[in-house]
Amino acid sequence: PEQNPRPGLITRIKNSITQERKSQLRKVAGLIVAAFAVFTLIASLSYLFTWQSDQSLLSDSEMMDSSVQVNNSAGKLGYSWGHFLVCKCFGLGSFVLIVLLVFIAMKLYFCKSPVSLGRAGLLTISGAMILSLLLSFVAGLAGNDIAFGGGLGGNCGYAMSHWITNLIGNVMTVILIFIFSVIWLLFASDRFSRWIVAPRKVRQDVAGAEAEAEESCAGAEQKETSYCHSCSQDAHPEYETETESGTGAV
Repeated sequence: PEQNPRPGLITRIKNSITQERKSQLRKVAGLIVAAFAVFTLIASLSYLFTWQSDQSLLSDSEMMDSSVQVNNSAGKLGYSWGHFLVCKCFGLGSFVLIVLLVFIAMKLYFCKSPVSLGRAGLLTISGAMILSLLLSFVAGLAGNDIAFGGGLGGNCGYAMSHWITNLIGNVMTVILIFIFSVIWLLFASDRFSRWIVAPRKVRQDVAGAEAEAEESCAGAEQKETSYCHSCSQDAHPEYETETESGTGAV
């Protein structure tokens, strides 16, 4: 009889891992990603305040030597990571990427996330790029395009802003950034998309609610007037008697 071939090493490892062990591995991976998110936050924040004093480390071939001191709160790796994110990439817009790390950590640890990871990745990366472009454009107009080593929007933001302004000018760049921001908000916020897509319906609903409120107020005033009139008649019955007798005499 023919014998079935033995499964490969990877297949045997997969079969040996139980569902409980898979859940434990996901939680461990979630904690690692969460720790990396905290490390990224500390490194980036500290870079904003210590980038000038640590800038000489970039040209130091012995940067990793223990005798070389660094002021970044996340150490030398933190300075290198913060320099890459803030200076080389998206500037202050790089902080948006930390949100993506938080979503990934939640997905791994809790097996659920407020939004899908695909949508979160698309929104965070595109949001970081738009914010980087905006900050670089504003910094260029203000003449402060060297902050943090690469400007407020980083090298990527500076490259995008410089290319777009040379292509279409400052006025059209403002309009383009506004359009990009509106499109991003349409995908990021359902409330904003409903407000933009159906403004007429919203105004009609508001007008209808105001009309109903006015009608209810008018009805309440009419009921109050009728009630006061009936109370006045009940309080002065002799007036009605005199009126009736006077009418009979005439």
